Amino acid sequence: MSATPLADVRAEGERIVRAAGEHGLTLRLCGGAAVAHLCPSARRPPFARMYKDVDLVALRRERNGVAALLARLGYQPRDEFNLLQGASRLLFWDVPNDRQLDVILDRFEMCHSLELASRLRSTAVALDPADLLLTKLQVRETNERDVKDALALLVDTSPDIDRVAAVLCDDWGWWRTASDVIERLAAAAGLLERPDADAVLTWLAELERELAARPKSIRWRGRAIVGDRLRWYEEPDEAY
Repeated sequence: MSATPLADVRAEGERIVRAAGEHGLTLRLCGGAAVAHLCPSARRPPFARMYKDVDLVALRRERNGVAALLARLGYQPRDEFNLLQGASRLLFWDVPNDRQLDVILDRFEMCHSLELASRLRSTAVALDPADLLLTKLQVRETNERDVKDALALLVDTSPDIDRVAAVLCDDWGWWRTASDVIERLAAAAGLLERPDADAVLTWLAELERELAARPKSIRWRGRAIVGDRLRWYEEPDEAY
């Protein structure tokens, strides 16, 4: 097991996940490295992009083991941040490649909150495509990277619509944010060549039909009454 992180983000993320499995720890890729792992189309235009760092999801109960593993793999902990935020997130630094490594514990939180502890399948390297897509659908101010990653997932993986709809129909705020993001994805898909454009637009149309038909939770209906009069999302932490 090398103590020197690899320069290639995707290869390095895969190396860490394999090492975690060998030590009985549960780690999964998320973010861009996960999309690059799952999606061949993410490695070529128009979806190809630079990946700045490695993002991982781990179980909170395994955080000490994960921290020890990352130290053996050549990462330096950001001690002050980890002391203050270590119940939900850990940060490390890859000195040779001058980049950050982010470990999310149990739950992905930006504009909305996505529970992941029960979703870390034992045989996977990356998060499930539906969960990866949800991490993009919860970003109110999507950027070009978010759009490229989401489109690559829709072209290559056909995320589980039932999973996505179940989350959105339980939380009005997330549904509200995702509705805007879906419009942006549909507009971006119009610039793609066939059959990629068809794959994206067909999936989005199926999701919208499912969202319209599926019963909404009591809290969804209650929050819908308030609507846009109150802010329905959180501002992401600047450390992301």
